Amino acid sequence: MAKQRRRGLDVGSDQTGPDTVTTDFSHGGLSEARWFISAPAGVQLGPLIDTLRKRGAHPYVLSDVARAGADLLQNVRDAIATADRVLVVINGESASLNSYFEAGFAVALGKPLLVLADPKVRLPSDFSTVLTTRTQPDDLEALNFTLDQLEKAGKPPPYGSPRVAVTGRPLGDFANDLLAQVANTSPLTERAAVELLTQAIETSGALPAQNPADRGIDLGVWSDDLDSIGANPLIVEVKRKFDVNAVEQVMTYLTQSRNARLALIVYLDTSVSSSNAQRLSPFPVLAISLQELLTRMHGSSFAEIIRQLRNASVHGVHKS
Repeated sequence: MAKQRRRGLDVGSDQTGPDTVTTDFSHGGLSEARWFISAPAGVQLGPLIDTLRKRGAHPYVLSDVARAGADLLQNVRDAIATADRVLVVINGESASLNSYFEAGFAVALGKPLLVLADPKVRLPSDFSTVLTTRTQPDDLEALNFTLDQLEKAGKPPPYGSPRVAVTGRPLGDFANDLLAQVANTSPLTERAAVELLTQAIETSGALPAQNPADRGIDLGVWSDDLDSIGANPLIVEVKRKFDVNAVEQVMTYLTQSRNARLALIVYLDTSVSSSNAQRLSPFPVLAISLQELLTRMHGSSFAEIIRQLRNASVHGVHKS
């Protein structure tokens, strides 16, 4: 049972990779902490508030502290500014828009943030570094498990603190070795290309995970560098030929994924240029030939190339 609850605890929308849980956002113990609670109208917060009180915390909602006659926005700011922690409930309804706004306010003010999100909600990629529990606010077992983890965690770095150094690296001459394998393997199957691409991505400093089944995505890729552009995890699909069907298939994978926000098609056929393939791939689907990807990885990391492709796709600029 504990294992099932643990798998319901998402940090960075599974950005750290499969079956990994990290609890970084805490100011130490919960006792005596002031918790600002943000939730859509109609959500029953009684059980949640009682649970926090039993732990010695002091939870409150906006109406508890709003000053009569004051501007609503100023009341929201003051309520969050005087909190030690902020807990936001998101249930997928339009009323949750206020909760998104208040979550952003909390991050801007540097407050440790905990999100309770309905399991069916597709959260924005901006939540990739926010501690999120996929549960309902009245699921006290899941809530207590999350609070236990917060009690054990150390004090986090403040929001906006400098990120760690770039972890990705170019392949250098190893890219030439991989290109030679591509040239000397005939025919190069999709499965062989996945194995080769996995080597390239690992050597470049990212973490690729292959799908052991014959169906579904070929690779999921995680890295700290990808996280900076909201691309953790990155869906990677290898195709012999680039066509509209490949794009539609990958778009379906993105729609079905709770966490992925970006996908890459790597195709083997050299008759379609990467610029044309990308032009035919609507964002958030990126496309590049295997040969061009490996060539560019000689001097750039995999994550850096993804960043470049993403920016070109967003701005509609494709090299001819």
